[in-house]
Amino acid sequence: YSPAGSKIKIGIKKHGKYGEISIADEGQGIKKTDLPNIFERFYRADHSRSKQRADGYGLGLAIAKKIADSHHGVIVVSSAVGKGSVFTVRLPKP
Repeated sequence: YSPAGSKIKIGIKKHGKYGEISIADEGQGIKKTDLPNIFERFYRADHSRSKQRADGYGLGLAIAKKIADSHHGVIVVSSAVGKGSVFTVRLPKP
């Protein structure tokens, strides 16, 4: 969901008893009203007022959450409309 030519940053670090992977984009961001629902299957935020066309079925984040959960981890997001989002996956160290 980032515009062509924008940066996507990927970070990996240790965080206590967890390993952490973060992915930051420079996309349109996610409205606060949409954040509680983005990990639900088939949920798609309303981007009808956006200049970007977003294809998909609303499954990617639900699948990512299921994978994190199955490994006793979590996935969280912080986002600012017009600035982008940061998704962070925390998984326990083996």
